[in-house]
Amino acid sequence: MTNSGVYISTAALRGRSLADMLDLLEARGLKRLELGLLEGPVDGLGALLREAREKRGFEFIIHNYFPPPARPFVLNPASIDPDHRARCLDLCRTAIDLSARLDAPFYSIHAGFTVRAEPGDLGGDLSRLPRIPRGLAETAMVETLRRLSDQAGDRLDILVENHVLIPANRVDGGNELLPGALPDELLGLLEAVDRENVGLLIDLGHLKVTAATMGQAPEAWFERLAPLTRAWHLHDNDGTADTHGPLDEAAWFWPLAGKAPAEKTALIIEAAGLSPENLVRQTELVERRWPRK
Repeated sequence: MTNSGVYISTAALRGRSLADMLDLLEARGLKRLELGLLEGPVDGLGALLREAREKRGFEFIIHNYFPPPARPFVLNPASIDPDHRARCLDLCRTAIDLSARLDAPFYSIHAGFTVRAEPGDLGGDLSRLPRIPRGLAETAMVETLRRLSDQAGDRLDILVENHVLIPANRVDGGNELLPGALPDELLGLLEAVDRENVGLLIDLGHLKVTAATMGQAPEAWFERLAPLTRAWHLHDNDGTADTHGPLDEAAWFWPLAGKAPAEKTALIIEAAGLSPENLVRQTELVERRWPRK
């Protein structure tokens, strides 16, 4: 399945209930929502989404840690701990089945970690945490993606999102903690999984910071990854931290947008803390600057 158009991520609307997000977007004529980051479980979630889709005309895609469980944990497709791995697979299977019921074109998941992290650890220095041997983590991630691919079948695609590598998490000059941050890692992962319904979601804010951390140009990475990318998270930063800043006319990736297969991809605004008015302006900017073939 394919889809096109500009989505708003729940991460851009943080601090609101899902019902309030839907009302806010509908009032401004925005009816594509990526269901991802929320503060906790949603009562009556199935009925709420069904009514929004069938009666209000919303289109949904599901990202990573959704539906949010009552007991928080880190979703790690590279986990080798049996109990933790079972929780991860259960959440992903639920998300895939819900995505299929919503007629979503894909379910996206973050790449795995080689550390044993708790929710409060994310976004900071991970180098102090207990580690999983990298080879075992990579093997587990390939197996997880194959399982999710099998469950998705011909109903939808499974997309892997690139990590953000900050200087604090660079170990011995390289990337030991976050396999799936660098282009070679992502392309190697897809080759190892070897499934037609498994592709990439590239977060352009993550790509910019990671490239700066490694002393590389994000533009070259964009061009390498674009052919296998089926969705893009759009936000910006100064290259030093993943701040999820808003988009403007100077965003680094606009000149490259025409090289991406936009007719088969979803564009997802993930800038944080946007006002309702700015949501509309950001959407109009993306529609104008990212060509739709």
